[in-house]
Amino acid sequence: SLLTFFKRKRPTNEEKPPQKKLKPSLECPICKDTIVRCAVTACGHSFCEFCITQHEIYNRDCPVCRTQLKFSSHHNCFALDEVVRNSLSSKELNDYESRTSEFKAWKQKKEVDNVSVGTKLDVLDTEGVWCKGEVKLVVDYGDKAPMLLIHYLGWDSRYDELICKTSDRVAPEGFYTSKNIPRYCLDLPEGNVRARVVYNDN
Repeated sequence: SLLTFFKRKRPTNEEKPPQKKLKPSLECPICKDTIVRCAVTACGHSFCEFCITQHEIYNRDCPVCRTQLKFSSHHNCFALDEVVRNSLSSKELNDYESRTSEFKAWKQKKEVDNVSVGTKLDVLDTEGVWCKGEVKLVVDYGDKAPMLLIHYLGWDSRYDELICKTSDRVAPEGFYTSKNIPRYCLDLPEGNVRARVVYNDN
């Protein structure tokens, strides 16, 4: 009958195409390990949040396709986190949980607490360079996270900007700037202020 003719035949085990393995696609292209706290870039590639955050300090392009990236423009993908977790064996899951705990500890250290006027912070400027800054004003929004008026130390006040306290663009003083990362070096040729990114020697 037509019903029998159009009825889909279930393939036997021999006819079934081989299933595509998920694990290689769940590996971070940077650390080559299972993705922990998935972060997806604007170009659609997935990394460990820690890995892509560290990568963006020194490089502004995607490690996979070389698309230009903005710092912290990636977003988390909790659905992929769940897929990763469900794909692991018991032994792999133990290692995954250990790495997740390390990430959470790093994330907690990066959080800014007890901020008030005069607090010194590390601040990511609009060019993607970590600078030293100082809180000039705290704007309270009730239930929402407060906004911080940040002054970049050594720069004119016209560069001051409002940044949310929970933004990835702020970190405790020295969290980034005490490390060997790109920084500004101010030159004064003929009275003109210029900035160029150099690297710490220590």
